[in-house]
Amino acid sequence: MNTLRAVPRSVRLLCCGIFFNAVVSFTFIYLFVWLTGPRGLTVAQAGLLGGIGGIGLVAGNFTGGWFGDVYGHRRALLAGAAVSGSILCVVALLPVAALYVALPLAQYAAGVVRSANSALIAVGVAEGSRRQGFAVMRFASNAGFTVGPPLGALVAARFSYGWLFVADGIATLLFAVYAARVLPGHGAARAP
Repeated sequence: MNTLRAVPRSVRLLCCGIFFNAVVSFTFIYLFVWLTGPRGLTVAQAGLLGGIGGIGLVAGNFTGGWFGDVYGHRRALLAGAAVSGSILCVVALLPVAALYVALPLAQYAAGVVRSANSALIAVGVAEGSRRQGFAVMRFASNAGFTVGPPLGALVAARFSYGWLFVADGIATLLFAVYAARVLPGHGAARAP
């Protein structure tokens, strides 16, 4: 309980959003199955697409901090979530050729969001309490990633793999709206 008290309210609220966003980030767990199953790609093509998407995520993680430093971490988070969510909403409808651009771009934007989340935690928590802030963030993220895959399996079994992307996209856009409401205009508030 002391860990939570050391973390400012704005950071706790951001961590709630991170949990929600992690719960619905199940599409890339099932990406390979979707590409080789309903989309009919070969294992090599699906592996290439998955790898390119992974490169996009890593690049977003590395450059997201720069975007945050230049434009503000809150803006980077909101822009990244808007781009990623918008692409994910329509990715199931795209032709295969367009996936080679759409998937890495969606993953790149998701990497920017991750980087912005971490930066907002770092600036939102007093220097002596950063360990607690990151502990709460990691707990929220890991808990979400634990709940998400079984939920994604239910969505895929009940509806289709294409709906996984729609659900992830809509939820990512909702995360952007939520973050815009709970984060102060200048980013996460500094703890006294």
